[in-house]
Amino acid sequence: MESLRRIPQYIIFLLLQVWIANKFNIFGYATLFIYVYPLLHISAHTSRNSRLWQAFLYGIVLDMFSNTPGMYAAATTALMFVQPYILRLFPSPADGDDYRPSIAVMHYLGYIFYCVLSMLLLCSVLFIVQSFFGSSLLPLLYRIGSSALLTVIVLFLIEILRKDAKQHKK
Repeated sequence: MESLRRIPQYIIFLLLQVWIANKFNIFGYATLFIYVYPLLHISAHTSRNSRLWQAFLYGIVLDMFSNTPGMYAAATTALMFVQPYILRLFPSPADGDDYRPSIAVMHYLGYIFYCVLSMLLLCSVLFIVQSFFGSSLLPLLYRIGSSALLTVIVLFLIEILRKDAKQHKK
């Protein structure tokens, strides 16, 4: 049921990726992957099957809109396969309840580290799949690093804005 309630969020970030982020490529290397934001905030205790299906379907839909043959599906599925192991690097809330990764739960440095690891994995898979048709190592590493850095900065800003908006609602 949780995934059904999050469909509007998936659609908004998918459209942002297709209409805005895919159009910009900074210095020929850095690409913003804003679509990953809802995936990074999937509940920590979501079943592996649900997590992988959500990632695959989300990636396939993005592939259809971006005319990329399975690249986003491969990258998002790989990210969601590894996400539980990345989350284990961080202490969970003391009460053991289900939680979503966020600044409120992981604090600033923990959240940044979580995003950096996640984005390095996603960008690595995405650009390695894309570079099967010939690309040298150094430009590939530049693309992975710059795209991961750009995306982490934007994801962090979005998370700070969401945190501030939640605090003002209270």
